[in-house]
Amino acid sequence: MMGRRARVWSGLPMVLLAGLLADSARSGHGHNESTPIYSHGCGGREAETEASLYELVRLVTDQGAMAVGDRLRCAVQAHPKLATRLLIPLVATSNREASLMAAKMLGEIGPDASAAMPRLIQMLRSPDKDSREMAAQALSHMGPAAASAVPALTELLDDDETSVRRGAAGALGHLGPAAGTAAIPLARLVGDPNARVRSSASYAMQELGFAVRDAVPTLVKLLDHEDADVRQRSATALGHIGPFAESARGRLEALANDPAENAEVRKRARGALGGLSLRAAVTKHGDQGGVLLPLVVARLDSDDPAERRDGLSLIGLLGAAASEAAPRVAELTADPDSALRLAAVHALGFIGANDAASVLAIRRHLDDPDLQMRRTAAATLSRFGAQAADAKAELIAALGDRDSGVRGSAADTLLAIDPSGITVKRALDALLAHEDPIVRYGAAEELARRSEIFPGVVDHLATRLHDPNENVRLAAARGLSRLGPAAASAIPAIRRHLEGPDPRMRSVAADLLAKVGAESPEAEALIADRIDSEDLRTRLEALHALEKLGPAARARVPDLLAKLREADMQTHQTAARALASALEGDPSAVLPHLLAMLQDRNPVVRASGAHALSRFGERALPALGPLQAQLDDRDPLACTYAAVALGEIGSAASPAIPKLKQLSKARDYRVSGAARDAVSQIRGVPTLSQQLGAYR
Repeated sequence: MMGRRARVWSGLPMVLLAGLLADSARSGHGHNESTPIYSHGCGGREAETEASLYELVRLVTDQGAMAVGDRLRCAVQAHPKLATRLLIPLVATSNREASLMAAKMLGEIGPDASAAMPRLIQMLRSPDKDSREMAAQALSHMGPAAASAVPALTELLDDDETSVRRGAAGALGHLGPAAGTAAIPLARLVGDPNARVRSSASYAMQELGFAVRDAVPTLVKLLDHEDADVRQRSATALGHIGPFAESARGRLEALANDPAENAEVRKRARGALGGLSLRAAVTKHGDQGGVLLPLVVARLDSDDPAERRDGLSLIGLLGAAASEAAPRVAELTADPDSALRLAAVHALGFIGANDAASVLAIRRHLDDPDLQMRRTAAATLSRFGAQAADAKAELIAALGDRDSGVRGSAADTLLAIDPSGITVKRALDALLAHEDPIVRYGAAEELARRSEIFPGVVDHLATRLHDPNENVRLAAARGLSRLGPAAASAIPAIRRHLEGPDPRMRSVAADLLAKVGAESPEAEALIADRIDSEDLRTRLEALHALEKLGPAARARVPDLLAKLREADMQTHQTAARALASALEGDPSAVLPHLLAMLQDRNPVVRASGAHALSRFGERALPALGPLQAQLDDRDPLACTYAAVALGEIGSAASPAIPKLKQLSKARDYRVSGAARDAVSQIRGVPTLSQQLGAYR
């Protein structure tokens, strides 16, 4: 056996071993850890087979690492599970070269090679320094899966060999919180005589952060080290330990403010002071910062109310990570300080601990005299969803709250408890008959907001259309409007308002009929009967409602054409919009009539005809010639609306540009403005009004 080892080593140049270790070092323990699993590409190689992997492992054993080159690495990449099984027996064996190569390859496989852990830990105790270093390197690539190696790696922090100490420190930095037990030895290495060891130890302290908080006293002592590099690295490490290093604040402040101190040390000390902030640490780590919870909970026991409120705010930032503190937070919801009670209720919502104690602590504030507290309690319970079932009675009572925020959150939570909506609807139906109009309004508003999910809600809302309180009536109308045609059974109730004395409710009724009556001939007839009203407002409301009915009002096209000839400008302009809506933007059915209007002796009719054509946009192109001719109309309005219509046609109206340019200098500002805008629209350039609109 000794003869074989001698034969192997006699053919192995030392430069090969040095290269192997250097390759590990390059992928190991600097400040920029981004170790690739395989450091040499295999894309251009022919895929290695399982059979070749067996052969390559045999060659490592019998002929040395030089015999396999990068082929072994590529074979390991192709077959990591088999490679792990074949390589483990080679680790920590008497064949030094094979052992080093096997450890190196297992490290590149990473956490999936964790079965090699016992052998690698054994290798850490090898009398050969290269073996100890290589084992540390391999373990570093396995991350937290190598937690069982922490004690052995910690021992190597006192190794006589610089490279071994450096490798062990770097490896510990990769192992996660379990490496926190090495805190004090790692801190001592921050003051190591070798700069590369200090660098590796500093990296580990940075990676482990809170886990190495036991190292604070050691690091504070190193702040007085004679070497500036040690002082700055110690300061940096304390900054990463964060609020657990609060005891170092005084010394760090002294360093940061010492004009005689090294500039880099002062800079690192200032950075570390920023890292001591508990709020900054909680904000940075959020729901992953549960380790900070003891520091946060300590603030809840402070004599200073402001500090207790700050603690509750931090618990809110920790969220679910602060679940262990929920009982203490629940106690604070009964604190004499109103701001503290509010913060405690708020924090329970972020913790999300859906236990009975938390729900009880919140629900008792649903009838708090303070509005902000009621809002917060209701909103917090809404986060609990169905888990807030114990608060059902209080939530039903909260539906009658005078504040919409409280009502809305209570309704949301009750819907989570009972998704059928029966509980909420039954409670709101009862509140619709409440003597307080604000309560009735709130109930109608909540029914309106959720009208789509409540069966049979139409009849209840229709009844409230005639509530003595106007706000209740308007809330009911909003709910029916959301339902659209599904609320057609409310048309009789709406009709009463359409014929009633209240002008506002007449307007609301006309608008509501247009929304719920899209499929109802009765609604269309009720609206159409009003377009001939002598009252201008009534007439315009009816025309506007027909516009909303769209194609459902197509039977009223003759009536709308007649309205285009009305002398009143508002009437014929509203009728033009309703006509375009009824015809779905296609003017072909009425084009002869509109063209005839352009030839009418009455200038108002000519202007109305041009305006009506403008509502059809580019589909009014067949009227291009007559509209161009109307640019010479002596009536300013007829000329103005001809220009407007040409602009709406767009690029196809480019033959009209020369005349429009002439009109852009007209004395009448209506004509000149319409002409300029038309030229811009035809050329595809935004008009001034469009540009201003976009700017706003």
